[in-house]
Amino acid sequence: MRDSLAAPTTAARSGPGLDPFPLAPPLPTDAAAVETGLQRLATLARTTGDRGLAAFLEAAPGLPVLGSVLRAVFAGSPFLTECLLAEPDILRRLHEAGPDVAFAELSAALEALDPSDRTRVMAQLRRSRRRTALLVGLADLAGHWPLERVS
Repeated sequence: MRDSLAAPTTAARSGPGLDPFPLAPPLPTDAAAVETGLQRLATLARTTGDRGLAAFLEAAPGLPVLGSVLRAVFAGSPFLTECLLAEPDILRRLHEAGPDVAFAELSAALEALDPSDRTRVMAQLRRSRRRTALLVGLADLAGHWPLERVS
C-alpha cells in the first residue's frame, strides 16, 4: 500500500507565504498514549465489518507518513483520537483521494441533509463537525494544507 499522505512536493507547496519544505508530523511524546491508540486501532480493524477498511487500518500504522500522523494524533490529541476511532473512513478517504476531495465530499453530504427532521439534522450536524475536525487535523499534521487553510 503506497503512503499517499506523504507531504506535497516542494513545488506543490511553493509560493508566497508558504514554507517550501514539506512538513513533518510532530514526534510523538506520549508513548503510552501512542501504544493505546495503536491497540484500539488494531481492535477496530479486527471488529469492523468492512474488509477493505480492516485491511487499510491494519496497514496504516506501518506506512511512513501515515504511521507518523497516526502516532502524532494518538500522542497529542485525545479529541482527534476519539474522532479517528469513531470515523476511520475519513482517514481512508483522505489517504485515497486527498484532503480536497474528502472535504468536498463532506460538504456535499452536509448540503444533502433533509431539514424536515430536526433530531436527525442535529445528529448529522454533530457527526459532520466531528468528521470535518478530523479531516482538517489530519490534513494539517500531514502537511497538506497551510495554516491559513486549517485555521
